[in-house]
Amino acid sequence: MRFLFLVFDDPAVAATITDDDRRTYAGQFRAYTDRLRTAGVLVDAAGLDDPDTATTVRPADGVITDGPYAEATEALGAFFHVDCADLDVALSYAHDVPVATGVTVEVRPTFT
Repeated sequence: MRFLFLVFDDPAVAATITDDDRRTYAGQFRAYTDRLRTAGVLVDAAGLDDPDTATTVRPADGVITDGPYAEATEALGAFFHVDCADLDVALSYAHDVPVATGVTVEVRPTFT
């Protein structure tokens, strides 16, 4: 079964971490991604730029706007797409996502 881990950061906390903390955090994410790859469950993963760099497209009415889709107290910062035996296995991997900025991980099944 495939699952998407949507990793949400708390922007208020993210704004307080130092550049050294960011480098450490980035290294932890690379190591975590390597762990998923070595386990054979990684489909894809990426970090995302800040929400204020987003462009939103509304196909139904052709509207294109700068900025994120919705205002939120958390910002989508990264994703991991994994292929695991079941939800319990996926949750065990999601539990190990590195935490540096008040991270919340939403685990959602995907269609293949």
